[in-house]
Amino acid sequence: MASTTVSSRPRVEPSGEFARKTMAYQSQDSSLTLREGLEEYFERIPGLMDEADLPRDLGSGLHSHDVAHVVFGCDTSLLGEAVLIRWSLFGVTGSIRPYLTGLRRRETRGLFRDAIAGFRPNMLWSLVKFATLAIVRSLRMRERWPFEGYEPYLDQPLSEIRKRFGIRVLEMG
Repeated sequence: MASTTVSSRPRVEPSGEFARKTMAYQSQDSSLTLREGLEEYFERIPGLMDEADLPRDLGSGLHSHDVAHVVFGCDTSLLGEAVLIRWSLFGVTGSIRPYLTGLRRRETRGLFRDAIAGFRPNMLWSLVKFATLAIVRSLRMRERWPFEGYEPYLDQPLSEIRKRFGIRVLEMG
């Protein structure tokens, strides 16, 4: 399995507010393992790309992105994606360049277009506020999260992973 929504716009309420699902993996003290958090993420978010349907390099980058969604407690709303990009830029080891390059590929071409189409001006303050908080919190982490090579953590509880790395999930709801 792998990530990010296929040609489905970020969920936005008619008022322009962000629509978010609260899931167990998003709780700071979640007792779910990373593997269980990923299962919840893939089961409850429809329209995610399947890693098996993508070229190997793109699929693995998007899967690492999905893992980051769970570790940092972000949903796939426009706000969740904007926050996760900041966490990924400042709070992970290795290069996310292959992932970013992959977003320009034919298979993912509509993702940014669809996200931008869901933007409403009254979302701007939340986007700026939470994206800035994600940068601050990522710089305060004890250790950076491995964007690749996260497999040893799959059977560890999210609460322990977050404690070890100093990750404080943003409560955006």
